Amino acid sequence: MIRTSKRYVITTSALNCYSYRVLSDGVDFSQYINNPILLWMHQRANGINKDQILPLGRVVEIRREGDAWTGQLEFDENDTFAMSVYNKYEAGVLNMISLGAIPLEISDDPKFMLSGQQNPTVIRCLVTDISCVDIGGNPQSLPVQLYDAGGNRIALSFTSVSTYLKLAKNDKNMQRVSTSKHTPKTQAIVKNAVNAGKLTDSMADSLLAMPVNDDTVDAIYGLVKSTKIDPDKLDGLIPKALMSQLSKSYDEISNGYGGFNDLKAHAPEVYKAKFFEKNGRLPAEKDGKPL
Repeated sequence: MIRTSKRYVITTSALNCYSYRVLSDGVDFSQYINNPILLWMHQRANGINKDQILPLGRVVEIRREGDAWTGQLEFDENDTFAMSVYNKYEAGVLNMISLGAIPLEISDDPKFMLSGQQNPTVIRCLVTDISCVDIGGNPQSLPVQLYDAGGNRIALSFTSVSTYLKLAKNDKNMQRVSTSKHTPKTQAIVKNAVNAGKLTDSMADSLLAMPVNDDTVDAIYGLVKSTKIDPDKLDGLIPKALMSQLSKSYDEISNGYGGFNDLKAHAPEVYKAKFFEKNGRLPAEKDGKPL
């Protein structure tokens, strides 16, 4: 392992570009220090894609300096990509890092709000990872990447920080919600989205772990409808002749070869995903096959 010559700011209480902030007093590193991994852009390798980036190294000597939490970065010298990132930090091309955390307590109490702040404040959070990043959103570091209580990443693309925090604010301990509290319909839509390459398993867990109410169900349905199918996940799992249909809408899919009949027969989850995009519900099924 090779260590950077400079210390880097992990997080501060400053207002970030998403108009929320994380109080430094409430950042808990107790779990992280047992596995102090350093990621790239909060990417976690799960083995689906051969080009996924493994952890670059670790963060050591974490300490509080005024309002900031800081640390030194150690990079794996046997990893070519990790060393290229190390060189960027040493050269001053890259200068910021970001932590991933589970929010434990949030508040929209005015006493925690700064001038111009539009979204609630994260009062307490549990750090799960630290990541090298390219562009910062905080004057000193990037905004925190949020995860649910099960440790699954909450993708900011499906709901704004504000929406997530508002949905969670009545659950101060952020206890994970059983998927059984979601209706079978919602669970089926999420499961199909995973099978169709629209959602990762961890994102599905995150969605089904959110508190159950009309807002969260609408957010789930909206995400599943708007997220594109990932061809990489389905490559090799469906006939190559059907791969071109993945980028098409329901209305664009013809009834010729590779059309609905072929999708139903050879890629039923893709057909159901396209049907849901068009109609907001899954198609009727018989013996487990879409009609």
